[in-house]
Amino acid sequence: MTLFFKDRPEACEQDKARRSRLVWCLPAVLLIGFLLIVTLQVPALSVAGIEALREVQVRLRPWLQLGRITIWIAVIASWPRLVPWLADRLGLPAALRTELLDYRWRLALWMLLLEAVVGQNLPGKMLDLLAGKGT
Repeated sequence: MTLFFKDRPEACEQDKARRSRLVWCLPAVLLIGFLLIVTLQVPALSVAGIEALREVQVRLRPWLQLGRITIWIAVIASWPRLVPWLADRLGLPAALRTELLDYRWRLALWMLLLEAVVGQNLPGKMLDLLAGKGT
């Protein structure tokens, strides 16, 4: 990021501090989320058994898919407002802001591919179909 702040070294230092907080904050949030999931599922597993837990996961699957799709739509819909807000906060030049705005549909395509591969298990379903298991 020093490229963007050549004429403002104090902004560069502020950006380094902000990135440093983000580097520590993101893994901490992911770890807390993982621990929360484990904390909720281990007691359920010991009380109800693995089959009951699978049944709950099957019932929740449509709601989780709806949540992922909602997040996907929210990111794509808010992209024109989100990029200028972040660019102002980070002090990015106008050329980079325009470039980021142009990445909107590229990001949408990547998110769609990620959802198809990871969220919907498309490769696994294709292999099952080729193996003759078919669902």
